[in-house]
Amino acid sequence: MRTTKGKIIQHIVWVLPVLLLYSATTLAKSQSFDCRKVKKESISALVCKSKELSALDSKLAVVYSSALKKAKNEWPPMLKAEQRGWIKGRDECWKSEDINHCIQDQYQLRIAELQARYRLLPIASTETYHCNGQGANEVVVNYFNTAPATAIAEYGDSTSMMYIEKENAKKYVGRNEILVKDGKKASITWGYKTPEMNCDIVAGKATKPEICTTAWFNHVDTVIHSADLAGHGPDIGSDKWKSVVEFKLEIRGKPDVPARASKEWCDYVNQRMR
Repeated sequence: MRTTKGKIIQHIVWVLPVLLLYSATTLAKSQSFDCRKVKKESISALVCKSKELSALDSKLAVVYSSALKKAKNEWPPMLKAEQRGWIKGRDECWKSEDINHCIQDQYQLRIAELQARYRLLPIASTETYHCNGQGANEVVVNYFNTAPATAIAEYGDSTSMMYIEKENAKKYVGRNEILVKDGKKASITWGYKTPEMNCDIVAGKATKPEICTTAWFNHVDTVIHSADLAGHGPDIGSDKWKSVVEFKLEIRGKPDVPARASKEWCDYVNQRMR
């Protein structure tokens, strides 16, 4: 009997270090970075120590990889640079009073942004608003069931990435834009210190505008992403912009592409985007 116990103990003593080593290796490989190489007391080290943050980091790695595939023809190629910038922003969480909560928010917002921006999730709904009683004063909003919920709004020749506010499920906030829904109405502020617009949902409005119009060019741009998040890119609808569209749709230089100034070009692009 003593011999049996002795063998069991000897087996446990031999197996335990192996299991611990395997566990540490598995945890390290589950991250988008090697946990064995991070600096102590760094934000990355905190991510490695937390199961919740580690899971978010792994999810972001998958989402980012999918976004990279969608962004392969992006011009200028901004996604990788933006991701490096996001990591620097995440690392600023050491200044926060609740560091872990700050890191969690950073991951959730970035995952939601990439899912919406690169259409990794389908558009949940589209609403068109006419503001201040003017049909020409139109805002088109695509909503996404991300976590947190997001919206990509188009107004004129500008686009805003917006996140739902935790304290108010009817309020979406962008960089300098605010949208507050109220049934079939909404109040929209577009730009820093600009007047609030009173807007109404247009019933039965088509989600895709008539081709070759300014609204259609803006719609195309939400699909192909000619500009970076800071808004730097060619003027929407310009010849340079159309060249970027052709590049991203992988049709630039093809002999059957119509002249860019023609309606046939818009028809051709519209077909390729389906």
